[in-house]
Amino acid sequence: MILKENDVNKFISLYELFLNYISTKNENIPDILSLKDSPELIVSAMTEARDFFAQNKHFLDEFIETNPYGIAGKDLEIVKSWKHMILGKFVVYRDLKKHTILLSQEKDCKAYGVLGLNNEIIDLIQEKFFLDLPAVVETAILPYKDKIIWDGLVCLYRVVMGGGIKRDLDDTYKMAKAKYGIITSLPFDGKGAESKDERMLEYYLSTRENRDFFWEEIEELGSKSHGLFVLFYQTMGKIHARKIKKALKEEDMRGHFAILYETVVASGSTKKKLEENIRDIVPENQLDLIYKFRLK
Repeated sequence: MILKENDVNKFISLYELFLNYISTKNENIPDILSLKDSPELIVSAMTEARDFFAQNKHFLDEFIETNPYGIAGKDLEIVKSWKHMILGKFVVYRDLKKHTILLSQEKDCKAYGVLGLNNEIIDLIQEKFFLDLPAVVETAILPYKDKIIWDGLVCLYRVVMGGGIKRDLDDTYKMAKAKYGIITSLPFDGKGAESKDERMLEYYLSTRENRDFFWEEIEELGSKSHGLFVLFYQTMGKIHARKIKKALKEEDMRGHFAILYETVVASGSTKKKLEENIRDIVPENQLDLIYKFRLK
């Protein structure tokens, strides 16, 4: 997915003006606007200016206050949002319909849904650098209106990723997605603790390996709230239902069944009879813990 053409043109024009201003704050960076006819030189100069800005973000306030190029108010708000730029190494992990997933390389990994500019990010990597995903890049991601884009100034590292590394990346992505979801706007405030806990609990319960490895975390999360406790029981009921269904089918059983964790607590020939039987047997405070299924 890429940014719309008119937005791409606006971003590039604003970015060039802003980075040109930043270049005036460092005598080692050439004037960017004077290099318009030298594509390679202007890319190099813009990259230097961007990296300098990432370490000196106070210049953004100065730019907004003085507005040296007379940028219109709405466009100035776009530039103002660039204080939330993130510069660093990312793994371009996966190309999706709505965006490309970039994984941050910090210890607490986050998954960002990022748009390209003139080209799809995956196309740039495959056609310019002749590499497939996943690929390691150094670039900047930054907000543009309600989206995250990269700035197109990219250094690609030719890292060969074997099967083991790719499996680790898969786990890293699943963990990041469970913790924070796919982040599609900046700044990211990390709010929504309840939904985050739900995603983490779902991730911990998703495979037998995860359940074994994260069992202490599962117990801790399950005790944090009634909603998480219900999610734990419902998920475990669904997991155990697979084995129970198989056993019931082998005995040629049919009908509606209810499981509390791993125990069949009620059954009925119809859904209505099942509900009646559940209420006769299961305490009211445990009714929402029940997982139900039907065998035809």
